[in-house]
Amino acid sequence: MKPAPSTSLVEPQFAVPALPPHFAKAAQPSPASSNAARKPSAAIKHSFPDAHLPYLLQKITELTTSSLVVLVDAAYQDLKQYKVRKKAIEAKVREMCEKDDRHVWAVKSGFPVSAAVDTGVHRVVYVPPLQIPSSAN
Repeated sequence: MKPAPSTSLVEPQFAVPALPPHFAKAAQPSPASSNAARKPSAAIKHSFPDAHLPYLLQKITELTTSSLVVLVDAAYQDLKQYKVRKKAIEAKVREMCEKDDRHVWAVKSGFPVSAAVDTGVHRVVYVPPLQIPSSAN
């Protein structure tokens, strides 16, 4: 004959050993690694020089591209001789431009543009900064 089934349902318990010390340290999250305690990103070390702003505006109006990468790289190729960094160019483009209804990068309507730089009907002409040759005495 079979023994009568018990009325209490007892689930089996398993023994889980403790982690070794070298694993226990890695398993505990440290306060510095939590996402909530993240530091804000640092400011750009090399900001975009205002002297080259007319050229950047000219490049934006000439290219009429939807690709930020193409726009930044085209400006960088011409400005790398002046030691302007790609990150600085990208940050400036994101600051002063937005994608318009045609999905191309265009200067924001509220962005303050000096009177010398007109991005409307007139073409912007870039004049590089004057480089004074050093005199050898």
